Amino acid sequence: MIERRIWYGFHTYSADPNYESAPTDGSIWLNNQDDQSPRILRGGSWVYNPWFCRAAYRDCLEPGLRSHGLGFRVVCRTAWVL
Repeated sequence: MIERRIWYGFHTYSADPNYESAPTDGSIWLNNQDDQSPRILRGGSWVYNPWFCRAAYRDCLEPGLRSHGLGFRVVCRTAWVL
């Protein structure tokens, strides 16, 4: 298994860190918040100390803020060529 080394964000607001009020049908969870409410970040980032590198790490960030440690990484397996 490949561990994420970069945070990825969600459109979901971070109002409920335990996800108790999250929708169960896969729809976007807005909670009637304004457009500038913090969004959930999942995963980690190599930019910071080891605690932040864990896939289980959670944080939040306002939508207008940017970070070079925020995004996603695509990984795919290729066949061996001899």
